[in-house]
Amino acid sequence: RRAQAEQNAVKPNIADKLKEIKDQVEQQKRQNVKLHSERNKANAARKVMERNLREAAAEARSRAAQVQPEDTKGDAGHRGKEENVKIRQMRQNIDILREALRQDERRFKIEHKEDSQEVEFARGHVEELRASVAKRELELRALEAQASANDRAS
Repeated sequence: RRAQAEQNAVKPNIADKLKEIKDQVEQQKRQNVKLHSERNKANAARKVMERNLREAAAEARSRAAQVQPEDTKGDAGHRGKEENVKIRQMRQNIDILREALRQDERRFKIEHKEDSQEVEFARGHVEELRASVAKRELELRALEAQASANDRAS
């Protein structure tokens, strides 16, 4: 029995290397989970931004549709001046809304591009981690096989 126990015993240097590789694999798995979580958060934020952009565009269209000259009563000269002032104010409001919409669309495009880049980076990093985990698992199997072979030889 003692001889069998000695054969099954793993050499300390191999056991240390085995533990180190297992720890690294676990760490990479945790990082993989974290990256997936970050990617999901980025996607959720992008969806919220898209919804906000659609709402802002709809509001801008609604306001633009509401901007129509009103019929005023009174004498023609006074009414003409009031209409000119109102039309000028409405045009300013339209210009302001168009500029706000343009800026929102620009911000959305930039954020969308950044989100896409973050997702691609996360995907690449996940693939690197997977490859690294696979490599480590192969090393682990090789070490286990070597330990088993050494035990049999002893």
